[in-house]
Amino acid sequence: MPVNQLSRRHNNLVVCVQGEENPSDKEWDEFLAVLRSGEGAAKASVLVYTDCSGPNSQQRDRLKATLGNAQTRAAIIAEKVTTRFIVSSIAFITPRIKTFRKTEIEEAFEFLGLDETTKGMARRTLREFIALVSGKSS
Repeated sequence: MPVNQLSRRHNNLVVCVQGEENPSDKEWDEFLAVLRSGEGAAKASVLVYTDCSGPNSQQRDRLKATLGNAQTRAAIIAEKVTTRFIVSSIAFITPRIKTFRKTEIEEAFEFLGLDETTKGMARRTLREFIALVSGKSS
């Protein structure tokens, strides 16, 4: 079965890459488990790079339950208008969320407040995950 979504936590940064298909419930639950890991969602910043539309309404409900009152900052890198619409609905759950185009990755890093070391790690993880999700080995 092809890989459609991957996530990993590095200290307080959660990096998630989604392919062209919307995440399955299993993939979404794996993402939520990564978000809860370490110091939990309250201490996390989230970077999502996606080619799909995003989580469905039940998955967004599970995100809301996972976040609770946490004011998690999230940068969503996406081109699709439908994704941007879904992000606006997630803003009711966590208002510190913003979309960026694929050409605005550096701006997304700045929005998340990443230091140079974390930016480097994020770039490496994005390259690795994009290759795996697209089926192209690097």
